[in-house]
Amino acid sequence: MTSTAGIDLARLTDGDKAIEEANARSERAEECWPIAELLRVKGELLLLQGAPEAAVVAEDHFRQSLDWARRQGALSWELPAAASLARLLRDQGRSADAVALL
Repeated sequence: MTSTAGIDLARLTDGDKAIEEANARSERAEECWPIAELLRVKGELLLLQGAPEAAVVAEDHFRQSLDWARRQGALSWELPAAASLARLLRDQGRSADAVALL
């Protein structure tokens, strides 16, 4: 199944399932290091799906991702999370918030 934008919705669904499985494995193994990136990628997948309220939920995922990265002191996870959130804010016409975040 493909949307009008040429995005393979079945692959997005598979990606979302893979993120959920990886998150569950991380929690079971009590390994928190990938959670920031998993949350960020989940937010990106939500935006690609374009579902109603996707931007609101994606923003929440990006903010959670930033929080996890900061608590871990993981700058390598913090930068992509901040970039994803800033891009979303810019796309919503909240450029000043995006610049302040970066």
